[in-house]
Amino acid sequence: MDPAGKAPRASVGKIFKSLCRWLFGLRSGHLNQLPNDDRGASQVQDVEQPSPDTVEQRDFKKRDLGLARAPGSLYQAHNFVLNHPVFYDESTSNGSEAIKILAQHVLIGTEFDSGAREPAPRCHEQTRTSIIAEIQNWLCGLRKEKMLWLNGPAGVGKSAIMQTFAETAARFGCLGASLFFSRVNQRNSAEKVIPTLAFHLAVTIPSYRAYIVEQLNLNPLLLSKSMREQFHKLIVKPFAIRKIRIPDNVWCILLDGLDECQTEDAQCDIIQLISDFISQYPDVPLVWIVASRPEEHPKVKFTLSDIAPNHWPLYLPIDEAEARKDVQRYLRSGFKAIHLKYPNATSSDWPSDEDFSKLATAASGLFVFASTVIRFVADSRISDPISQLQLVLQIICGWGAPAVFGENPFAMLDALYSHILSSLQPTALRYVRLLLGHSLLRGNIWASPEHNVLPHTLLSVANLLGLQPNVVYGALQKLHSVLHIPSRDNAHQQHIQFLHASFMDYLMDPQRSKSFAIDRNEVHTFIWRCYHRIILQANEAIDVEHDASAKITLSWPCNDLEEAKHLSSNLLGEARYLWAHYLVPTCYCLHSMHSAFPADSISLTMSERLSVLKDINYNLLSENYCGLHGRHIFAFCTWFLDCWNSLRKELEPRQLIREMPISEFPLGSVATTKLAWVSETSLLGLHSTRYYSNDEKYRSRKLGFEFTEHLLLELSWLKISFPGTKVLLCENRSWGRGAFVVYTVEEDRCDDMYETAFYYLPLRDADEVGASPYLVYGSKTW
Repeated sequence: MDPAGKAPRASVGKIFKSLCRWLFGLRSGHLNQLPNDDRGASQVQDVEQPSPDTVEQRDFKKRDLGLARAPGSLYQAHNFVLNHPVFYDESTSNGSEAIKILAQHVLIGTEFDSGAREPAPRCHEQTRTSIIAEIQNWLCGLRKEKMLWLNGPAGVGKSAIMQTFAETAARFGCLGASLFFSRVNQRNSAEKVIPTLAFHLAVTIPSYRAYIVEQLNLNPLLLSKSMREQFHKLIVKPFAIRKIRIPDNVWCILLDGLDECQTEDAQCDIIQLISDFISQYPDVPLVWIVASRPEEHPKVKFTLSDIAPNHWPLYLPIDEAEARKDVQRYLRSGFKAIHLKYPNATSSDWPSDEDFSKLATAASGLFVFASTVIRFVADSRISDPISQLQLVLQIICGWGAPAVFGENPFAMLDALYSHILSSLQPTALRYVRLLLGHSLLRGNIWASPEHNVLPHTLLSVANLLGLQPNVVYGALQKLHSVLHIPSRDNAHQQHIQFLHASFMDYLMDPQRSKSFAIDRNEVHTFIWRCYHRIILQANEAIDVEHDASAKITLSWPCNDLEEAKHLSSNLLGEARYLWAHYLVPTCYCLHSMHSAFPADSISLTMSERLSVLKDINYNLLSENYCGLHGRHIFAFCTWFLDCWNSLRKELEPRQLIREMPISEFPLGSVATTKLAWVSETSLLGLHSTRYYSNDEKYRSRKLGFEFTEHLLLELSWLKISFPGTKVLLCENRSWGRGAFVVYTVEEDRCDDMYETAFYYLPLRDADEVGASPYLVYGSKTW
């Protein structure tokens, strides 16, 4: 792999000359027409000799390629009849709008030449030549399979091979689409895979672009369909049924890192769709290259009887003769570049043959180890390549490469990662774990954009975690060999990126990283404490209608005042929306949030729980703590009752909460001037079923002022029918009072199961600031 980002050399171009002969139908007598590397696809097409087409095909090509232009429909036409005609408006404006719609469903930054992937891994000069030659031979039809599965362990250079192949194929006009998944950078949404491929194909193939415009004009909701339906409409129909072609051309579609695509089921579905397409339409000029780790689920999928005949597995082993030679070639080139950078600090024969042999043996065929070593030794912030190399050699000699390698193929890599992290001070290491942990676990705390979720940038995340810029860069300064760290000028636009997924895997596996492992529980708990800090600051606002975000303190201030306001608003928005989400092991907000926390997602001490109950602004419970989200209100009520049951002895003496029967509860203290939340299935909900559709449990709903009387009637009914119903009064002298009303209704379905209804009722203050009654309903076993 080439960290310097050098372009593939002439040796790779020679391999593709025979590929070009096959792709463009050229013979030995026409080699003078062979396009140069710097010639575009349009020049290549000029030398094509198209095969005869039917009238229908020619008309279709003219329409799709935009070759037929007339002043209007049926220009100069006469003496004909149209039976069931259908006309499509293919104006430029409609086409642009359709492509814009498609672009909204694309995984940005996944194409081979995207700036978001720089520096992209590439095959170094004169490396991986035999692998690329094998792929070229497969592409030239020496094998019958039309799907290639390039697989191998992490770090062997799969992405570098795919990148080099994509760049070379693009120069020769045979790259249809490329998609490089990235779990770390959240470029791995399964629902956007097919639209992304369609977008890249539309950029490459004019006739396909016209087809996409036509389909999206007919059905703008096409991109919201299932993956199978999208594949049929965007891949099968245009290439197999409409027969979009360029004579004598074959397009490659590349999917790199399929194992990083969201969900194993989606990965298997993609494999199945491609295989079915190949089986049913073997003559379509599309070939597929899929690269992934050889994990169990793709291995099983590729061995199925209906898929096995359609693909060719090409495995890249770690400890293989050619891979070892390629790694050695890469290391020699890397050390040569370091010598040129530091000519006074190193000699021309540095490193010694003995030291180089130790490095090569430790790296074996693992390119990621070699590239990490080169970055570590060449680190300009240290500017001491001799000492850096000695540190690496000490790691290798201490582990004993041959013995350990047999037990763990990543032992050398793990040792290097452990050494890099061991150079951090304990405080810096804690900040690093929090920063990287937030990035890695962000998929579990992601909310939809309408809830003002925080932008995923270094500046915004640092402000969430309460870290100042000098603390952030001080903690990260020794990690440039394994991370891309944005400069301070770019911190508001970029976040930390892992240079290779193996470092992320190392951090998330305690057996490999041991004391350096990221503790999910620790990260989740710290993030919740940050949310609580932000909400406490917002409580200083007069009420929810005032600009509470102005009270938020930024640990990393913004240069622009408007940007600071926007960031403060986003911080408060995310804190309000997610504060209650963390309190229970499983939150039920499935429609707007990915909820995948473990059962012990956060750990609060008893004193912390008491502090939370003391600090809550009961007048703004829903607005400030639950994000006006019904399921989060239910989550808080569940947590609150659990606290009461487990901490009653501590709560009563502090007069934070006291219990009374509803028969003694004065209904006149309820603030009835605000909106209420109810469930459809509660008694109050039955009065208003026409306003609601069926919904799952663990939900609460708003009621307008017209239901105030119903609320009081139901509470009155409880006072008469169930006078022992429990009421928990909460009082915060700073923020006002509130009350929880809890009653149960036995179910016929099971003696030990019953429904529990929760009301939360802000009580009247002198000024009634923010008072609003709520009811939350749910089912649980007691």
